[in-house]
Amino acid sequence: MKTLSAVVIGAGDRGMRAYAPYALKFPHEMEIVGVAEINPERRKQFQKMYRLEDRACYSRWEDLLEQPRMADIAIICTQDRMHYQPTVRALEQGY
Repeated sequence: MKTLSAVVIGAGDRGMRAYAPYALKFPHEMEIVGVAEINPERRKQFQKMYRLEDRACYSRWEDLLEQPRMADIAIICTQDRMHYQPTVRALEQGY
């Protein structure tokens, strides 16, 4: 089985504790390669946890999704009321 790469949009409770940790438990299945998180402290913590380079970390989801596609999947972990726009944009990018 191919290891899937993923970007995480929103590194709050869902992103940091619910969905992204799958990559730590099953590194042969998924690797986190980027993050978009508005809170700088959470972004830095997530960056450290997943060993991401600075160039793979964004303060805004819009900035991450303006880049060429960098992963197989995008995990949208924004607040429920904020899912629509990043989801549509990620789909347009081929995630």
